[in-house]
Amino acid sequence: MSGRRAPPIRVVCLGSGYVAAYLSYGLRRQIRRGVVDLTVVGRDNFHTFHGFIPEMLVGRIQPGQIITPMRRMVDPARFHNAEIQSIDLSRHEVLTTRLLDGREYPIHYDHLVLALGSRDDPSRYPGPAEHALLLRSYWDALKTRNHIIDML
Repeated sequence: MSGRRAPPIRVVCLGSGYVAAYLSYGLRRQIRRGVVDLTVVGRDNFHTFHGFIPEMLVGRIQPGQIITPMRRMVDPARFHNAEIQSIDLSRHEVLTTRLLDGREYPIHYDHLVLALGSRDDPSRYPGPAEHALLLRSYWDALKTRNHIIDML
């Protein structure tokens, strides 16, 4: 027995929502021991807690109080703030473009978790696209809050 450690299992999670948070929480012991190397790739560098959006809309709390930095949410995993360009399943590689400077970064993985979420489509029914205010993202909530203030 040589005493050499096996290289860590590389796990990449595409998407930075609750799946990424629970994945990093569930793997935190293995990450700290060096058994797993988890990288979370997400477009937003913050997480919006939707439970506080009503309080933010009525002014009980400030808009900055409904968001948490993604690096804190997925600690001890790494967070990569980027757009996903392509996934090469045969080479086990995800090509990303970092949002900070536009540089391309390939990320190699042993296991890939797809947690990209969903999108709202208000155009499916007549009326919502023209008249409804979305509350899906932080920016939607901030736009709605500003609209309420303007109406007052």
